[in-house]
Amino acid sequence: YLLFKKYFFGIKPYYAVKANPHEKIINLLNKLGSCFDCASIKEIKICIKNKVNPEKISFGNTIKKSLDIKKAFSLGVKIFAVDSELELEKIAKFAPRSKIFFRVRVPNGGAQWPLSNKFGCTPCSIENLIYYAITKDLKPIGISFHVGSQQRYKATWNKAIKISAEIFKKMEKKGINMELLNIGGGFPSKYNGASLNIFSYSNFIKKSLSKHYGNKKPKTIICEP
Repeated sequence: YLLFKKYFFGIKPYYAVKANPHEKIINLLNKLGSCFDCASIKEIKICIKNKVNPEKISFGNTIKKSLDIKKAFSLGVKIFAVDSELELEKIAKFAPRSKIFFRVRVPNGGAQWPLSNKFGCTPCSIENLIYYAITKDLKPIGISFHVGSQQRYKATWNKAIKISAEIFKKMEKKGINMELLNIGGGFPSKYNGASLNIFSYSNFIKKSLSKHYGNKKPKTIICEP
């Protein structure tokens, strides 16, 4: 965690609890200052049980049961991921006035486990979803993407960051200023003896953010290692 924070300075980690929800891991990361991305109500309950501030939790699954949305909201979770109108309608009803980030579909070339066909809306449909969220009295705060699990091609992050920057700039021209960019997970780990240089990934990603956003980087940039 400390190594990740060092190399990805300026990008806030939201630990993907589904990777390993053991209470000792949750407790340690919480003490170190990590935030948490939860894919289920069970994961959220584990975090709350272990004294994680609900303000440090995002409900990052884009397909959630209404009862789970309602329970998460009652526990203090106020940030939800969406990629459809139906999900916005459920959140508006069971978690009113919550903060929303929109998962956009991006290329997953180079990933050992692609996710581009499983989650996310198309870049051209996000604008309509943002306007729809506003009509539902929800607060659109940003964009998220995921380049796929065990992503070996750094260039895939560049493509995704470019897509996200284009969305931010387009919405800014229309008077909607969002503050959060979630670059997801997918950072490769050492499997089957493969070498890994996390510094080369962090350096590349930070340069790509500067290239495509310039001096207008989102106020908050997070990731889901």
